Amino acid sequence: MGGRLLELGRPKQRAVLAILLVHADRTVSLEHLVDELWGEKPPAHAVASLQAYVSHLRRLLEPTRDARAPARILVSQPPGYRLAISADDLDAARFETLTAEGRRLLADGRPDRADDALGRALGLWRGQVLADFPDALFPRAERARLDELRFAAFEDRIAVGLALGRHASIVAELDRLIGAHPYREGLHALRMLALYRSGRQGEALDAYQRARRMLDEELGVEPGPQLATMHRQILDHAPELDRPTAAVRPGPVPAGRGDGATPDAEHTLVGRAEQLSSLERALVATADGGGRLVLLTGEPGVGKTRLAEELAARAAGVAVA
Repeated sequence: MGGRLLELGRPKQRAVLAILLVHADRTVSLEHLVDELWGEKPPAHAVASLQAYVSHLRRLLEPTRDARAPARILVSQPPGYRLAISADDLDAARFETLTAEGRRLLADGRPDRADDALGRALGLWRGQVLADFPDALFPRAERARLDELRFAAFEDRIAVGLALGRHASIVAELDRLIGAHPYREGLHALRMLALYRSGRQGEALDAYQRARRMLDEELGVEPGPQLATMHRQILDHAPELDRPTAAVRPGPVPAGRGDGATPDAEHTLVGRAEQLSSLERALVATADGGGRLVLLTGEPGVGKTRLAEELAARAAGVAVA
């Protein structure tokens, strides 16, 4: 806070601040806070304890505030509390802004500036998101969302490196990433492109065959459209593979707003690459005349409708009865 490290006190008091940070500048109800802190069986004094935690946090966040003056940072707002901070106050928000800026610069054909923005974004990471709460439920969705954005930023920076001609070093980096994430088809496609641009077309085609065998033997699936398209383009010596533009990143690039602001959560799908890839394969098979029935299941609010909307957008032009 203002360049100072704050001693945030006992675990539940730190958890209150963490929950409010996850919902920064949005009101979090007392009921939700109690549920997150104590689960289904809160103690009788839960609300009083929560109010005490808030009071202590207010003194930490605004040490010079008069006791009778209203709080300006951790404010009371029915039906609960709101942490009134701006995007510049939160590393996670700055990270999203910088990754969106990097993606926009890459799409605009300015890879050098994109490299700088993405480097600054990835430099904000200092470890696991909300590492103080490894077993708590409340950080899981935010942790998964930011981890997926971080991985997308890695992929974007690899695409930047390809645009800047760093093919040899990128192959080695992709080998490391694929070892940790073998089912990310986008990584295999980028590695194929890096090999192709290094004049190693045979190795690029061999990389496709190895990825195809791995997907078949371990998951029982064929490569998705992203990987299959890269294979076909290499076989055809497609001219677009030699262009140092945003086309080096195979597949659709989630678009941030043109002003470089944080991606709109209603229009950017994150954390669903594996499910979307399966749906795309079913879509391709259906378009080719093979029938498919796909059932989306999950708890309320996990994003079933958003996933279906993304597939519908990609199915534009496919005739339906």
